Amino acid sequence: GEVYQLGTVALIHRLIKSPDGTMRIIVQGLERIHIDEWTAEEPYLKAKISKLPDKLPEEGNV
Repeated sequence: GEVYQLGTVALIHRLIKSPDGTMRIIVQGLERIHIDEWTAEEPYLKAKISKLPDKLPEEGNV
């Protein structure tokens, strides 16, 4: 699959494994980022990133 250049840095609070093999993950989004350059693919994807400013909702939109 394709990896997007924009994303969110997240903190994993909890990982719950079910007996049927599925998993539930509780995460907290910390900040928006842009991937500037991929630096590694193995043993996992690694990149240089830039933080993006938070977007505030337009007045009247929540």
